[in-house]
Amino acid sequence: MTLTVAPVLSSQRVAVWGLGPHARSRILPAIAASKSTLLAGVCTRDAQVGARAAKDFETRYFANPEEMLRGPDVDVVYLATPTGLHAEQGNAVLASGKHLWCEKSLAESATAVRALVAQSQRAKLGVCEAFMYLHHPQWAQIRSLVSEELGLLRSISSRFTMPSLDNPGFRHSAQLGGGALLDVGCYPLSLALALCEGEPNVAASSVRSSRDLPVDTEGYATLEFPNGCLVQLEWGYGRAYLNDLAISAENGSLVADRVFSKSASNAPTIEVRDLRGNKRAVEVPDADAFVAMLDFFAKSVGDAAEMERLRGEALRQALNLERIAVRR
Repeated sequence: MTLTVAPVLSSQRVAVWGLGPHARSRILPAIAASKSTLLAGVCTRDAQVGARAAKDFETRYFANPEEMLRGPDVDVVYLATPTGLHAEQGNAVLASGKHLWCEKSLAESATAVRALVAQSQRAKLGVCEAFMYLHHPQWAQIRSLVSEELGLLRSISSRFTMPSLDNPGFRHSAQLGGGALLDVGCYPLSLALALCEGEPNVAASSVRSSRDLPVDTEGYATLEFPNGCLVQLEWGYGRAYLNDLAISAENGSLVADRVFSKSASNAPTIEVRDLRGNKRAVEVPDADAFVAMLDFFAKSVGDAAEMERLRGEALRQALNLERIAVRR
């Protein structure tokens, strides 16, 4: 195969590999809505699903990955397959000269992520891990409040838990890289890493299965950052839905709900308290975080410094996921 590196275009031509419910309901509409991306096609082993998606979004159905990866009219592949397939498929994407935008978690191990990062560096291609919440106005407001008002962070608590799903799919498959840590635990970890500088010490963690399943279903971690900030993270399946953040800082505190997952029509609020506990609500406009994320990814293409920063974030995330998984 001749390697042809994707050019830098005003609109990135994106093919989506994997058409589960998330890709069909969130990713395909976001690519269509974004002014920075064009849907170049879809690829799935389910021909019926692929043909339907291609018809609905007026795009091309690639009958096999090889056809998609050979396509000269594809600049980026958005990988929306199970986590356990990301390393092999991501390698194929980069080897074909396409940028890799990938659902979290980027791969099952830090070793696999390191290999993808190194390959992308050699090929001067982007690797972006899709944490959409980082591109919502709510997150921008939280960052602004921390830097301009709250001051030094003393403690952070974040949870992401959800009820058991009727059709869990890959989430309950060890072969496909399922499990709560890589699926939902990765979110509060990414939040902590985005708010705190330096590498944390994993003071305690537990990754366990509460049922007779071959994958982990719940866990917690306590992280200690160099600036003294103590972080408590919790995640799991088979629980009430929680999706929140609480910050205690030297000049006040902050509480936010629906930090990670929210609909485009949901306008979340942030509650801020001063040192005496007086509260005020900070309004946040509604937005489609997936569209904003795609616009950001597209803008990063061709920006060497930004692509390297995103690679570094992905590797930092993977290394700390691994530390949490092995620490007891």
